[in-house]
Amino acid sequence: MPDYSLRIYQLNYYIKKFLPNLFYYFKKHSINPDIFFSKWILTIFASYLPFETLSKVWDVFLVDKWKAIFKFSLAFLQELNESLIKMDLNTISLFFRENSRKIHFDYKSVLMRYTYFKITNKELDFLRDNFMIEQVEKKLQVIII
Repeated sequence: MPDYSLRIYQLNYYIKKFLPNLFYYFKKHSINPDIFFSKWILTIFASYLPFETLSKVWDVFLVDKWKAIFKFSLAFLQELNESLIKMDLNTISLFFRENSRKIHFDYKSVLMRYTYFKITNKELDFLRDNFMIEQVEKKLQVIII
């Protein structure tokens, strides 16, 4: 997926913005959201959610597109927050690998959490532009050195 690095950048921004305790916990323990997010976005949550929840998530995704991916990711992380901050990198990795489709979120609760996270296309575009600038700056630093 060509924009994967951008999407991780955007997700990190939103985790820091909306779930700062989890963001700093991940940072402190060198936990990259890539360990769960890649599967989530490549399958639009199909590898993770039970069908009854997945069908409703896909309905929202068809309307909100990338905003839905980020907002549902944040909703799931918020739901799992208390459990995740008790785990190390290996345990989190194992948790997401072994619990695919086993965690049954109450869809109404997830949808309520979904509406809490305000993400706009304008903000996503701004983050994309910042990401591109950072990438160019990194390449220029390599050239200069």
